[in-house]
Amino acid sequence: MGAAPRSAARRRTGPGGAPRRHPERTAVVVVGGGVIGCAILWAFAERGIAAVLVEAEPDVCEGTSKANSAIVHTGFDARPGTIEATMLRRSAALWPSVIDRLGVPFLPVGAIMLARTPAAVDTLRGVIEPNARRQGVEVAILDRSEVRALAPYVADDVLAALSVPGEGVIDPFWLTRAYAEAAIEGGAELRLGRAVVGLEIEPRRARVVLDDGGVIVADQVVDAAGIEADTVAALAGERSFSIRPRKGQFLVSEETFGVDQIVLPVPGPMGKGMLVTPIVFGGLLLGPTAVDVAAKDDLAIDELDRERILAACRAMVPALAEAVPIRQFAGLRHVSSEGDLILRPATVGDRLFLAAGIRSTGISTSPAVAEFVVDAV
Repeated sequence: MGAAPRSAARRRTGPGGAPRRHPERTAVVVVGGGVIGCAILWAFAERGIAAVLVEAEPDVCEGTSKANSAIVHTGFDARPGTIEATMLRRSAALWPSVIDRLGVPFLPVGAIMLARTPAAVDTLRGVIEPNARRQGVEVAILDRSEVRALAPYVADDVLAALSVPGEGVIDPFWLTRAYAEAAIEGGAELRLGRAVVGLEIEPRRARVVLDDGGVIVADQVVDAAGIEADTVAALAGERSFSIRPRKGQFLVSEETFGVDQIVLPVPGPMGKGMLVTPIVFGGLLLGPTAVDVAAKDDLAIDELDRERILAACRAMVPALAEAVPIRQFAGLRHVSSEGDLILRPATVGDRLFLAAGIRSTGISTSPAVAEFVVDAV
């Protein structure tokens, strides 16, 4: 999928008689073919700005963008004052137009956050509900009888719940590719299977060196390389931030067991916890786990984690005791040293713009991040 590299690139003879291509020239190079990179590429194309996306993998959506909960978050539980919270709220306003224009399947299923202990009820009432209202998100506290009426499949020990009707699910593959295809239709180009091995940031331009020997000279580079964003930035001497991987494992069930909305617990320090999430094309997604790992390519799965996921999800939806998952997979989230989204010019020069550290809301924030980056650049 995507545009092929230019086959008629001009060549000249270099040292030893070997052919050497002239550098390509474009306004913007976007590094990274995940949902954020492809959304940014489309935003540049929408403005009529020439842009080229470079992706090391043979296709877009080969990293974190294909291994997540596929939820479009409202931002009801985002930390106030963060860039992430701002991007989530702006995206909420942009999503209807994006979904319509790209023709992406979307289910506005809503979500229900379950409180199964008195302490969890206190957290819902004293922390999460007030925070959601400050963010401008519609929510409602449900008592035990209201929970049973709305979601009869949840556990009997649920004391209360927070209903978030604005939450939805989307297909991350379709979304990422739709961004890329719309960008190509607008004149943007893709370079797939091309890794960035060199990056020079100068006062008036940037030079991007690819692993096939090609060079692209641009007015601006946007680093949207996901889990490898700090690695790409370091090629230019930018070491103002770091990214560490957090692995999440998921299970897929073909049966829904009556679950018709996102079911989640009151969150803990490592995130939202294990979720039961409807899939756009049918079935359920269970998980994820959240484990900090050392390697950025650690996608190994573990049978023990399979049992942990099933146990956590059964505790919320008892019917899942009959679930027989058909697949287990893992994805890596991007935990930044700054504890928030990184959307700013690099310290080594503003010809490099950073769009990094987007831990678990890449899909949800993609419309607003793309808008913000293009406006800033």
